[in-house]
Amino acid sequence: MKILGVLVKRHMLMYLKDKQNVFFSFLSMLIILALNTVFLGDINIKYLQEFANIEKAKAPYVTNSWLMAGIMIVNAVMISCTMLGIMIKDEEDHKLQGFLVAPLSRFKLVLSYIIAATITAFVFGIATFIFSQFYILGVGGSLLSPLRMLAVMGVMLVNIVSSVAMLFCITSFVHTMNSYGALTTTLGTLIGFVSAIYLPMGSLPESVQSVLKGFPILYGTAMMRELYTAPAINTVFEGAPTEAISLYKEYMGISITWGDTQMSNGMSLLILLGSAIIFTILAGVIAKKRRISDR
Repeated sequence: MKILGVLVKRHMLMYLKDKQNVFFSFLSMLIILALNTVFLGDINIKYLQEFANIEKAKAPYVTNSWLMAGIMIVNAVMISCTMLGIMIKDEEDHKLQGFLVAPLSRFKLVLSYIIAATITAFVFGIATFIFSQFYILGVGGSLLSPLRMLAVMGVMLVNIVSSVAMLFCITSFVHTMNSYGALTTTLGTLIGFVSAIYLPMGSLPESVQSVLKGFPILYGTAMMRELYTAPAINTVFEGAPTEAISLYKEYMGISITWGDTQMSNGMSLLILLGSAIIFTILAGVIAKKRRISDR
C-alpha cells in the first residue's frame, strides 16, 4: 500500500507541475464562461422570461446558478481525462514496465492512476465550487446552505468516480499521446453538448434528447443543477405558476423526463451510481486482464 501511495502522489505531482495540463483542464470552463459573457447569458435570460414575467435584473441569479452547476460537471470530467493522460504518457515513454520492477501488481499500478485522477478532480472540484459561489454572489445571488453544499460535494464525487471509470475504459484502447490529445479535444468539444450547456435540452429535437438521456453525465448534471438553482428559482419565480416553473426546469435540463415520467433525484442518483459501479467493475477487469505491454 505504501508503494501505491507513492505512485498516487507521483502522478498528482506530475499533473500539477505541467502548467499546460492544468490550463487545458480548465479550458472548457473558460470557453463556456466566455460564450456565456458574449451571448449565451442573454439567450438563457430570454428563455427564462418566456416562462414567467421576471425582471431582467433578477434573471442572472437563476441563469448563472444553472451555468455554474454545468461547469462543476464539465471540470470533473475534463480534469479526470487530463489526469489519465499521465498513464498514456508513461506508456509512451516505456515507464509502465519499469514500475513493475517494484513489488506491485499490474492492477494496483493502474489503480494508482485511477485514484490519483479521482483525488485531483475532487480537490479541483472544491476549488471550482468556491469559485462558483463567489461568481453567483457577484451577480446578486446567495450562497448555498451548508446542507446543500454537502449534497453538491456528494453528487460531484459520484460524478467523478463514474467519469474516471468510464474514461479509463475508453483510454484502454488509446496507445499514444497524439491519439489521446485528439480524444481529449473531442471530449472537450462534446461535453458542453452532452451535458446540455451550449443548448438547453428543450431546444433540441426529441431524437437528440433521447440520445443524450442515454449518457449518465446528463443525470449528474441535472442533479447538480437542481441543487444549485433551487434557491434561485424559489426567489426569482416567487408568485409564478407552478406549471411555469416545471416547464422551465424541464426545458433547461434541471429536471429530466422519460415520456410522462419525471426522473426524481433518487432515480437520477441510482443511474449515476449504477453507471459508476458498472464502469468501475469493467475498469477493474480491464486492469487485471490487459497486459501493460499490450496497451
